[in-house]
This record gives sequence, structure tokens and C-alpha cells, in this order.
Amino acid sequence: PSISFPPDSSSPGKVTFAHATHLAKRAKCPDCHPKLFAMKKGGDTLLMDSMGEGKQCGACHDGTKAFGVMDGDKCDSCHKS
Repeated sequence: PSISFPPDSSSPGKVTFAHATHLAKRAKCPDCHPKLFAMKKGGDTLLMDSMGEGKQCGACHDGTKAFGVMDGDKCDSCHKS
């Protein structure tokens, strides 16, 4: 199922994470859980600064393995208004 993270005051919109999209690209559950994300609803707060440091989504979305979290033309890939 998709998971929505509420936006903070500086966010362009809520973040929607689609498990199906990532699984279709051959990501495996242990790639993210539990080292990057807890397996508990509400267990994580997404922070762009952390992602820019290679944590959370930034572990893969680094501009090499997948589009970078700081790629300005990709914001709407994750942020849905």
C-alpha cells in the first residue's frame, strides 16, 4: 500500500510513498527495513536534510542509483499537492 507523510511548513506537499513502484524496480523489503525506516506506521519523520546526507530516501535517491532527492525537477515525483 501507499503511505502518505504529512507536509511540514516548508514542504511543497505531502509525500506519498508507493511500495508497488519500488518493488517493481526490484527493491526488497530489507533494503529499507529496518535500517532506513521502522516497520511501524508513524515511526519515521521524513527530513530533506537527512535525505541530502544519504539517509532515509537519500540512501538510494542519490542521483546515481535513482533520481536525487535534491533534483529540483523531480519534486512532484514524491510531493503531491
